[in-house]
Amino acid sequence: MKRWAIFLFSLISYAMTGAALVTLGLFLDHHFLPIMANPDISASLLESLAINLCLLALFGIQHSVMARQRFKDWMGVSPAIERSLFVALSALIVLLVCLQWQPMPGQVWLVEAQPWSTLLIVLSLCGWALVLAASFTLSHAELFGLRQGWLQFQGKPYHPTPFVIRGLYRMMRHPLMSGFLLAFWSTPNMTVTHFVFALGMSAYIFIGVYYEEKELLKHIGPDYATYRKQVPMLIPAPWRFVQNAKNKLLPS
Repeated sequence: MKRWAIFLFSLISYAMTGAALVTLGLFLDHHFLPIMANPDISASLLESLAINLCLLALFGIQHSVMARQRFKDWMGVSPAIERSLFVALSALIVLLVCLQWQPMPGQVWLVEAQPWSTLLIVLSLCGWALVLAASFTLSHAELFGLRQGWLQFQGKPYHPTPFVIRGLYRMMRHPLMSGFLLAFWSTPNMTVTHFVFALGMSAYIFIGVYYEEKELLKHIGPDYATYRKQVPMLIPAPWRFVQNAKNKLLPS
C-alpha cells in the first residue's frame, strides 16, 4: 500500500507541476491572463510592491531551504518521496504567486512595431522550449520525482543519476535557468507589473545557481570544477564549445 501511495503522489505532484508551469506561461502571456498587460494607474505602488515582494520571498525561501541537503537530512523522509514533496510545494507556491500577483502602475517598454514585437514573442516561446528540452537532457522523470516514485513502486533502491555532460549541458551549465530567463524577459509589453516579477525571479535564479554550484562542487568535486572552467553558466559561447569538442575536454 505504501508503494502505491508514494507512486500515486509522485504522479499527482508531476501533474501539479505541469499545471503550475502552464499557468505561469499564461500569466506571462498578457493575452490569456491580462493582469500583466495593462498598467493599473489606480493601484497603490507601495502596497502592490510589498505584496509582490512577499510572494517572491515565499517562493525563494521555499526553493532555497528545501533544496539544501541539511534540510533534506532534517526532514528524514524517504528519497522516493523527497523530490515529489519539493516540486508539489513549489507548484502550489507558483500557482499562489500567479493568482495573487498585484497589478502596478507604470510601463517600462511597449514594442508594437513589426517584426520586433513578433520576434520578442518567438524568443519567449524559445525560452519555454529550452526549459522543456533541458529537463529531458538531464532526466525529466528524476527532475520531477517520477523516477524515484517508480523505483520505490518496483521495490528497487534509488541512486541519483551520475554526473554526465551531454546535449545542452555541453554548451551551458544551466540551460533550464537560461530558458526561464528568456521566457521572463522576452515580451513586447513590459509593464512594471511584469518587470518586478521578471527582476525578482531573475535575482533568485542567480542566487539559486550560486548555491547550487556550491553543492555540486561539494558532492561531485574536481570534475565539476573542471566543467565550470570549460562551460559558460547561462549564455552559450559557440567558440568555446567547438574548442572543447576539438580538444575532447568534456566527458560524455
